[in-house]
Amino acid sequence: MIVSGNELVVTVQKACIGAGVSRGVAEEIGRACLELARMGMDGLSSVISALDAFQADGPGAVDWRKAEGGWTVHRAEGLCSAPSFCDFALTLDKGGVVKAEEVDFPMLFVGCALVRSRENGVDFGLKLNGVTNIEQDGGWLAIGHLSSATDSLKTNSGLALMNAGKARFDDVSQRAGDLTVEDRQWKRLGAYAKRILVPASKTNRADAGAGLNDND
Repeated sequence: MIVSGNELVVTVQKACIGAGVSRGVAEEIGRACLELARMGMDGLSSVISALDAFQADGPGAVDWRKAEGGWTVHRAEGLCSAPSFCDFALTLDKGGVVKAEEVDFPMLFVGCALVRSRENGVDFGLKLNGVTNIEQDGGWLAIGHLSSATDSLKTNSGLALMNAGKARFDDVSQRAGDLTVEDRQWKRLGAYAKRILVPASKTNRADAGAGLNDND
């Protein structure tokens, strides 16, 4: 089916909130999903899988540790940790690295890094531990050229993000137009999004929208 960029962002945000994710993180994941879609990458599958995992296990603890030249953490969960993971990378000087020994959904980290790159004019280098089937420059893959790495980003692995300084990649994610999503995925996402609706009543009608458009 065809959806607009705004429809994708808002529905992902609603789904995250419906699953119990904080509003701020939900907004970040919605924007990340849009950036991935505009790069021709399937972030929606990772979002839905991450929501399922969050429902089953809840948020995991994140133990950040200062390391030489950056930060490190044992395990980082994409749904809740990806935005802060990228924020840590932004605080570092060029060449500084944030590293996780294990991440569950690498695609979400990439989406959040793309958002941060657009907002701040900073490029990132990406390294996936144990992944050898994508070309990397000096061991690092430029965050703006990831469309060929889609399959690799669906696997659990270690992940490192390097602050590479001023952004230099092609602005391909700024392409306008509607986006194509699978009907099955959209229905699963919608099931989470509907959880934020409340029963129809006189009181609720005074404060809540009808849920008939993107912004209700």
